[in-house]
Amino acid sequence: EGNFIGTDVTGTLEKGNHAHGIAVVQASGTRIGGSSFGARNVISANALNGVLIASGTGTIVEGNLIGTDVTGEIRVPNFQNGVEIHAASNTVGGTSSGAGNVISGNFSDGIFIVDPEATGNLIAGNLIGVDVAGTAPLPNGIGLDSGVVIDHASGNTIGGTTPDARNVISGNAGDGVSLVSASTNIIAGNFIGT
Repeated sequence: EGNFIGTDVTGTLEKGNHAHGIAVVQASGTRIGGSSFGARNVISANALNGVLIASGTGTIVEGNLIGTDVTGEIRVPNFQNGVEIHAASNTVGGTSSGAGNVISGNFSDGIFIVDPEATGNLIAGNLIGVDVAGTAPLPNGIGLDSGVVIDHASGNTIGGTTPDARNVISGNAGDGVSLVSASTNIIAGNFIGT
């Protein structure tokens, strides 16, 4: 928590790592960031994904700026996805105050959930493809990349039935949400394209 991962100490200049900003591999119960302002990480300008959850369960990614500068208003892209998930039962964002991430400005997708093992993940309360205010576009993608992609994965939830669970998924270069050979996923209560 409270780190600059891929930027200089001001959170504005690119000093990216040559692979992922943070990689979670065979690790469970990890928390990246937090709901208080001081716990927020800036995870930007890395050569691969901002955050990779490759294996393990129970990772929580909350309150971070992923793909932007420290203000959440300027694009400082990770060169692949903002968050890529290959594992089960992880949470990106949340419903408590300050738990949502800004996942914007990345060169590929904002969030990429892939593989049959990636089930039971929750994406809630995030700003994906917009600035920290949620009012100006700060797109993920440079081609047809999307805000959220679920690829060959099932049983994941994007949003929820309460206002606090809502994601704003707007301004992205391609689709807001893209499902590819995916089943029994829930997309509910989001603002998509607003």
